[in-house]
Amino acid sequence: MKMLNKLFGVLAIFLLTSISVLACDINFDIQNGKKASYAKNDELVAKITVVFTHRSCPEGINKTQLKPNGLEILSATKWTEKTPGTWERKVKIKVTEPKGGKATLQAVRVCDKDGGSGTLTLIAK
Repeated sequence: MKMLNKLFGVLAIFLLTSISVLACDINFDIQNGKKASYAKNDELVAKITVVFTHRSCPEGINKTQLKPNGLEILSATKWTEKTPGTWERKVKIKVTEPKGGKATLQAVRVCDKDGGSGTLTLIAK
């Protein structure tokens, strides 16, 4: 019985250390200007939703970094907390120089709880 308990303990530690869970779930939803593909100078509005899966984070929501590639951020609303631990923000973006047939907007959060990231990918004409 003692050996079985040790085996379960080792297995539990192995499983817990091998599973990587991001502390933030980040999603994008196009609110205005949704198309199958985009051309240079097209504009759209996307909503970014960040959910703190651990409920609390040592880094404030304003530490979220937005990294456009082939896009320009024209404007953005302030982050608003819709429910505890769920934040939203709308960004107006313009397609500038898509590379390789796509343009992306990445949202990145870095913290000691593994952070999180999400990417909006637009197909370019």
